[in-house]
Amino acid sequence: MRKALVLGAFAVLTVVPKFANANELKPDSYDERINSSDVIIIGKALSLSGSGASECCNNFAAIGVTRVLKGHPSHIIDVFTQNDVIDLDPWCCEVGKTYLFFLSTRPGAPYAIVNGHFGAIPLD
Repeated sequence: MRKALVLGAFAVLTVVPKFANANELKPDSYDERINSSDVIIIGKALSLSGSGASECCNNFAAIGVTRVLKGHPSHIIDVFTQNDVIDLDPWCCEVGKTYLFFLSTRPGAPYAIVNGHFGAIPLD
């Protein structure tokens, strides 16, 4: 009986973690991020704006562009810092910090970060 309990516990502990991570956001390869991006920049977070954490998807950061690697952004751009899908929240940005951004454009709206937090990589 004890052996069956130990084997059962072992089976549960080895199988359950595999399913627990099934919906976890995985990083796209750099090639996929590059191809999914309209704009790739290195930029510094200048300020944060929006309605606050209680209201989704109206929070954004003003980013000072220091280097353009792809696309044609202006010198200062707005980037969404919140997503309605929690796994796609970019976990960005801290004022004064520099990031490598993989961004997609949306007509009449701030840029969106590609691939959740994997699309805003802190450089300092």
